[in-house]
Amino acid sequence: MGAVLLAGAATCALTMPGTPTALGVPDRSPTPAVTRSVDGPTVSRASTREALADGVASVSVDSTGTWTMSNDRIDVDRLTRTAPGPADLHHAKATEQTVDLLNTTDVPADTTTSTPAATGDSGNAYPWGQCTWWAYVRRHQLGLPVGSYFGNGQAWASSAARLGYSVDATPTVGAIIVFAPGQAGADLTYGHVAIVEQVHGDGSVTISESNVQGLGVISNRTLANANQYTYIH
Repeated sequence: MGAVLLAGAATCALTMPGTPTALGVPDRSPTPAVTRSVDGPTVSRASTREALADGVASVSVDSTGTWTMSNDRIDVDRLTRTAPGPADLHHAKATEQTVDLLNTTDVPADTTTSTPAATGDSGNAYPWGQCTWWAYVRRHQLGLPVGSYFGNGQAWASSAARLGYSVDATPTVGAIIVFAPGQAGADLTYGHVAIVEQVHGDGSVTISESNVQGLGVISNRTLANANQYTYIH
C-alpha cells in the first residue's frame, strides 16, 4: 500500500511473539493462468476473486508475515472488494483450532461494554483481510460496537475515546486490543489491532487477529503481561 492511506485503511505487518497455534496459511504454489469462463452464469465471482487472491504466483509471505510483490506491499483493494460487509468471511482462512476458539467465545454478562452516544459505525470501511477489517468483523459477531473510520491500528484507541468508547489497560473478553507501533512485533508505522477471546488467570490473554500469517488468515496467539496493552471496550 502507498504511504498515504484513506480513512479507515490500515495494514498489519508483524513479527509476532507469544504462543502461536498451527495456522491455516494459504498454499502459495503457482497456479495456471486465469482464463475467462464460458460456462454460463453458474460461475461465482467470489470464487474467481479468491483464486486470484490466493494463487498469484508472484506473491509471497516473508518471514515477518508481510505480504510482498517484488518490493511493494500488495494493494488489497485491487484484489478484493473495498468495503466488504460483516458477513463477508468466505475468503478468510483458519484452522479448526482457531475456528473452535471463535465459536466458543461468549462475552460475559458482567464485562465492560462501551455505550458511546454514537458508535461511528456505517459499515466495514477497512481493507479486506487486514487486522482492522477483522477487528470490525469480530466485534459485530460478538454484538459489540465498533467504528468504521478509526484509522490505522495504532490510532484506534484515540479514535474510539473521542467517540465515547471506554478505553483502558484492563483486558476483557470481546475487547479490541491495540498495539502501539513496534509493540509485540506490530508494524513500526501502523501498529496493530486484534480481539480478546480469552482472559486467563495468569495475566495473559488469547487473541484472534488477521494478517499476521497472511492476508485474510485468521489466527490466534496468547500474550503474557496483558496489562501492557490498551483495550477498547
